[in-house]
Amino acid sequence: MFIDAPRGDFRVRPGSPAHKIGFKNFPMNFGVESPRLRRLAKTPEIPALLTAGRVVPGKTYDFSGATIKSIETLGEQSALGTDKVGALVVAVPEGSKAARGGLKKGDVVKSVDVAGSNFPVDDAPLLLVLQASHKWQQKLHINVFRDHKMIKLEIPYE
Repeated sequence: MFIDAPRGDFRVRPGSPAHKIGFKNFPMNFGVESPRLRRLAKTPEIPALLTAGRVVPGKTYDFSGATIKSIETLGEQSALGTDKVGALVVAVPEGSKAARGGLKKGDVVKSVDVAGSNFPVDDAPLLLVLQASHKWQQKLHINVFRDHKMIKLEIPYE
């Protein structure tokens, strides 16, 4: 989608569907302009973009201090008693926000509730996108599959 996101070039590539709906790239020449100050300025670290649908096999992610991953294999589905949809909790350190919210190793986060709407969690990256987009709430309301039943948990942001 972007020309070179890891290096900070967030212009949309030619031929992107974004152009078809009217998006126009804008000049990216902003920030520190003085050559003397530019030499002193630090280059920001640009984190990898999270997008749904791009599951990297075996990749784990941090979710409020817990380690999560996407459900990838039939063996995982069988052991968990669930389908491939959801984010599997691999580890929950004591004292983490996830632990304070009641999340446990082996839980599968299936959906997020926001203002009366339910957003299904297809995989681990999507859970992180939903978490990041709902930080205006005090807590993230999640629906978790544990011991063959659904439970509701509230994971604090602070």
